[in-house]
Amino acid sequence: AARATAAGFISDKRHRRGPAVYVRINDLSTGLTDDDLAALVPAKPDGIMLPKSNSGQDVQQLVAKLRVHEAESGLPDGGIKILPIITETAAGVLAAASYAGA
Repeated sequence: AARATAAGFISDKRHRRGPAVYVRINDLSTGLTDDDLAALVPAKPDGIMLPKSNSGQDVQQLVAKLRVHEAESGLPDGGIKILPIITETAAGVLAAASYAGA
């Protein structure tokens, strides 16, 4: 239900000018990321917030998943931005340098 509510909100905001809309998904370790992306990418959010990101490798993993969902939704590759939340785990903070170029 939360995915449908979020997708509806994002879709509604697409028709209005205003601030960018980013949506926080479940972190990669939950196994729920693909379901989140399948429900939310067609609504065309401006960006995805990646919680509990442990390194640039997590960002690259999300990039790969996001590319598939963008293609399936007929969206341009890389059109949806990624905002990794690196401060939620010690590993993410310690690996801050790994995000450069990711």
